[in-house]
Amino acid sequence: MNWQRRLASLAVIGLLLAVVFTVGQAETDVLVYRLAGLADLAADPTAIVGSAAEGDGLVAVVLPGGDVAVVLRPIPWEEYGSYQVQAVSVDMIERQMLAAAMVVPAATEADIAGFSPELIALLQRQVNAISGYDVFSLPP
Repeated sequence: MNWQRRLASLAVIGLLLAVVFTVGQAETDVLVYRLAGLADLAADPTAIVGSAAEGDGLVAVVLPGGDVAVVLRPIPWEEYGSYQVQAVSVDMIERQMLAAAMVVPAATEADIAGFSPELIALLQRQVNAISGYDVFSLPP
């Protein structure tokens, strides 16, 4: 339970900082911030603000408009492989993987099905970027 409190605290800190640093950004910009771990904070308090590290840790993605953010995690290659093994339907698997990548707010497959296609594509691009490979096949 203690790790859940730490994760929630880090997520809240990251979201607040992400929103603060979006002031003056164009509405079409998508900002991504790496969430600091406890070691980052102990070593250097300014480590909270930075760019997403591929394949490592959680990131806050500020959605266009700058007033709402989500926290995503990368999908490791091994986890990606486990989704492909159960390949029943590409759409269903993509909804499962996107739901698994969303940390805050927690989402289910059914929630993802209700998102707009634009939001789904934006979140999928961000998961691809932070995972370091193409989790989702997206058109160029």
